[in-house]
Amino acid sequence: MNFEKNMFRAPDAKEKEKKPQENFERFAELDAMEAPIGGMLNGAFSPDGKFFAGNEGNTVRLFNAQNGKEAFKFESQAGVRDIALRPDGFVVLNEEGNFKIFVGSTAVEYRSFISNSDMTAIATTPDNQVIFACKDQSIKIYDPAEKRSKPLMVAKFPVATMAISPDLILAYANKDGKLEICDPVSLRCSYSLDFKSRVSSLSFTPGGKLLVGLESGLIKILDSKTGNEVKSLEGHSEEVLSVAWTPEGRVKSASKDGSIRTWAER
Repeated sequence: MNFEKNMFRAPDAKEKEKKPQENFERFAELDAMEAPIGGMLNGAFSPDGKFFAGNEGNTVRLFNAQNGKEAFKFESQAGVRDIALRPDGFVVLNEEGNFKIFVGSTAVEYRSFISNSDMTAIATTPDNQVIFACKDQSIKIYDPAEKRSKPLMVAKFPVATMAISPDLILAYANKDGKLEICDPVSLRCSYSLDFKSRVSSLSFTPGGKLLVGLESGLIKILDSKTGNEVKSLEGHSEEVLSVAWTPEGRVKSASKDGSIRTWAER
């Protein structure tokens, strides 16, 4: 099945102007629905939170995050290591150590990139560039328009997942639960945290909060400037595959427990 043209949609100007207040102290679960995502190894939400993509081996599946139904699937030529979504498609990092960018209504391959060092994680920037981490702990950025990459910084440990904020603050974590928040321009790190549980997903809100999905099923909301916990969301019973902020001022999460949940101010 083909997914609709422009089904991945970046927030428009009016949505950006709204900037909902982020009153996380009153956040609670609004909705939970079942979805066939329990066997997924990796996952990511679209920028508008309306779609979720995950993989089972070489098979990448795209789901409507509003009704849990599968919208599209395709086969990767190699095992999938990580997934990131763009407004117009998605990026797949495979086990061969390269990533491919797919766009359009039939997932046409747009770009393919091979790094000199094996890659471990990917993320997309607000302007659709790709940030990737390598086994040598270097973090680089790839510009699809210019077809070239450049170094950003060197991480303190091997990176398993990462995210970048609208104002270009970088968060990265390893498989052991260690988290760093850094400014890739000044190369200064604001703080380090240790969750004692694998950090499986990271995402920023427009207001500067960091959403942290954990292997334990918890979602932690942090002040990205201080590292202080603002709120902990409990509901998932297994690893959080992806957590994301939506333009409507809600949090979406998908888990290996086979559910997609919506969290909002109550």
